[in-house]
Amino acid sequence: MRVPVIDTSRDFVALLGTKGGPAIRPGATNPTSSLLSLDGRAIFIDCELGVTRGLVDQGMQLRDLSLIFVTHMHSDHYPEPGPLLHTAWTADLKTPVEVWGPAGLERCSNKLEQFGGRDFSFRQGEHRSAI
Repeated sequence: MRVPVIDTSRDFVALLGTKGGPAIRPGATNPTSSLLSLDGRAIFIDCELGVTRGLVDQGMQLRDLSLIFVTHMHSDHYPEPGPLLHTAWTADLKTPVEVWGPAGLERCSNKLEQFGGRDFSFRQGEHRSAI
């Protein structure tokens, strides 16, 4: 099955998940997240588990990702920015991605960087992108 590519030159909002809470159960929708395309920018709002796959399944080119916005520090809103960025790097992301969110998000990002530091350094050098 071929999925059409999302046209980020058009303004739109796509709801990628609408379920409250972090639990993932068979047949349930994914936890809350949205993709906002505004003025040619692909902005991802909240990063729950499964969002990377959801974005790809919706036809988004991960190399077009430009901003991640985490609304608050609940476990169903911030667990996947690292895997999303990692996968975007491997999908030819070459531009910086801004990450915005509440106090505490930078600490989580720093821990993620420590966890995957060697690979992240390699990916940043290989793809010349930065967070």
